[in-house]
Amino acid sequence: DDTTPADDDDDTTPADDDDSASTAVSLATDIQPIFTASCNPCHVGGGSSAGLTLDSAYGTLVGVASYESPLNRVEEGSTQDSYLWHKLQGTQKNVGGSGQQMPEGGGTLTPAELASIEAWIVGGALP
Repeated sequence: DDTTPADDDDDTTPADDDDSASTAVSLATDIQPIFTASCNPCHVGGGSSAGLTLDSAYGTLVGVASYESPLNRVEEGSTQDSYLWHKLQGTQKNVGGSGQQMPEGGGTLTPAELASIEAWIVGGALP
């Protein structure tokens, strides 16, 4: 007697509903345009401020010690351990840093731009 429970034909699993791969934030696609628009005037080329070059950002940001604090510039998965985040928030002096909030010159990033940067860092600072 073949009495198996009725199949409701719903073959979806929680993994099927997980579109995190399609919503992952990457430096190249999501963050570099923010840097280009707001940060590149000071952080481009060999004479960049604080030695931070954002026109080829990944290699100069992720897992790289900052010059101004004991933190890395970007620590994958942690905004609290990422000096860049503190510079953008204006909390750099709270973590042993110096200077002023970025971007320099009184401008600030929009809440959406900050949310993208936060998501990028927390999501593992993907290239």
